[in-house]
Amino acid sequence: AVGDFGIVIKTTDGGNSWDILCQVTDDNLDFVHFINQKMGWASSELNGEIWKTIDGGITWMKKYNNPDNIKLWQIQFVDSQNGWASGERSTLLKTTDGGETWKPQKIGVENMSIRSIYFHNINEGWLAGKNQVMFRTTNGGLDWKQSERLGGSELLYIFFQNKELGWVIGTGGTILFTDNNGGPLPMIIENFSAQLKGSEVSIFWQTSSELNNKGFTIQRRKEDGNWYDVIFIEGAGTVESLENYYFTDKLRSSGTYFYRLQQISNDGQVNFGEEVKIIYE
Repeated sequence: AVGDFGIVIKTTDGGNSWDILCQVTDDNLDFVHFINQKMGWASSELNGEIWKTIDGGITWMKKYNNPDNIKLWQIQFVDSQNGWASGERSTLLKTTDGGETWKPQKIGVENMSIRSIYFHNINEGWLAGKNQVMFRTTNGGLDWKQSERLGGSELLYIFFQNKELGWVIGTGGTILFTDNNGGPLPMIIENFSAQLKGSEVSIFWQTSSELNNKGFTIQRRKEDGNWYDVIFIEGAGTVESLENYYFTDKLRSSGTYFYRLQQISNDGQVNFGEEVKIIYE
C-alpha cells in the first residue's frame, strides 16, 4: 500500500501487520500495482510521477514525470511490459517496455478526470471518471467508444473478477455491476435460418453486435453424421450495427440435414450457434 509523503508499507501475513518499507518521494502516492512479488509501479498525485520497483518495494526508480505536473490516479499492467496510467485532463499513458517509456493516448474527450482503468488483456479495456461516463477499447487504447451516461456521480474504481463479471464504485455510494463485460455482448446472432428451394439451401443470418469477430464457418451434417465445414465467411470485426450474411449451399443427395454457425474470434475463441434442420426429398 502507498500513501501521503511517498510512504510505502508492506504486509507478508495477509494484512494482519504492516511494515514501513521506505519513503519514495515527497509527493503523495495515490496508487500502486504489482504483477508479482518483486515488480510493481506507483503513481504520484501532485507531480504526476511514475515509479517502479523490481525488488518488492524496497527501492524505487522514477520512470516518468508529467511535464505539466498533472495528477495521475491509477496504473495497471497486464504483463511485465504492457501497462497504462490515467489521470486528470484526460491523461492516458501507455507503455510497452515495462514502464521505461510512456506515450500519451487520446480518448476523444478533453479535460476528463480518468479515475480508473482496467484492461483484460493488451487489447480490451475500460476507463471511468466523472459524470458516470465509461469508455471501452478493443484495440489497446488506439480508439475508445463512450458508453451512455449512467448518472451524475464520479466513478472512482473499476474491477473485473473475470472477462464478464465486473464492478464500478463511485461517489454518493454508487455501485455498478455487469455480467456481460459491460455489454453489448461480444456476438449477438439473430435470425439464423435456412430455406430449401429445389436442391439449394439459402442460409441467412444477422448480427446486431460484433466484437473482434474474425468470421463464421457454416457447418453441415447429415442426420446421424458428423459435422464438416462448408465455407468460411469473414466477419465485420468490431461493430455495433446490423450486419447481414448470406450463403447458398447445394445438396447432392436426399436426406435430413442440419446447419449451424461456428463463430471464431480474432483471439481464437470459438462459439457455436443453434442448429436448423432441412429435409431434402
